[in-house]
Amino acid sequence: MISNDTTRVSGSALPITAKTSSSLDPIIVAIEAYHAGNQAFKGCPDNLTEEEERALIAATYGPADDALRAWDQPAQTIEGAVAALKLAQLESHMFGASDVITSMINATLGFFEKQGSELPVTKVNRLAFELSHAMVDWCGDLSDGAGRPDLWKAHIFPASMTKWPVSFEHVGPPDPEDRIDILFHEWRNMRNAPILDDTGEQWEAHCARYSELQRRIEKLEPRTVTDLAMQYYALTDDQSNELSDEFEKRIYRMAGVDAAGAAS
Repeated sequence: MISNDTTRVSGSALPITAKTSSSLDPIIVAIEAYHAGNQAFKGCPDNLTEEEERALIAATYGPADDALRAWDQPAQTIEGAVAALKLAQLESHMFGASDVITSMINATLGFFEKQGSELPVTKVNRLAFELSHAMVDWCGDLSDGAGRPDLWKAHIFPASMTKWPVSFEHVGPPDPEDRIDILFHEWRNMRNAPILDDTGEQWEAHCARYSELQRRIEKLEPRTVTDLAMQYYALTDDQSNELSDEFEKRIYRMAGVDAAGAAS
């Protein structure tokens, strides 16, 4: 089993320091809006009329306060549950009792009650989604000296199958020249761009880059079905040309069969 604070990365242990994006949980978004509204309200003048104060509340923390008072959904993440509990604690210290305290405690309890009844497929999908967003910040923390985010890929297996069920593969900083989608969009833009001079140097440079992009797209290994579709579109020139033998062999290999259709 792996420990709570480390996981295996290319044969070594690496601390996990990622934060989950607040955009994952609506309750965090609502709480952040409430705090931001309160700060905006505090920065306003004190000598307001009652009507001006009501208008100011409606323009600052009022809508978020109403939303939190009426909140009837469980928090979706552990971060959301903690944020709701902290807000309930703050409201308790300030007001003693309020509808916000009740709704936030219910949202926290709802999160933990839901954990016990969550279907395995729902739980895996939720955790995978949270991990993918957490890795955005994590890869940013591992950026190089120039501030470019590093790129890692997660591999997750059932914990009962291996000693290291979670590992991360270093795939390096993303390079535009190694991305099929980036090369494809440049190629497609060139394909659709009007060429005013189809005989001189501009045309020769256009054709050279056009062919180079096709060669680069063919050379790269597709990482997604979309990548493969982009390769097919570019290499056949929108079905104007035949696929190369090498690309056809790659498709066969991906399908797990040989050129004759037999399982490989």
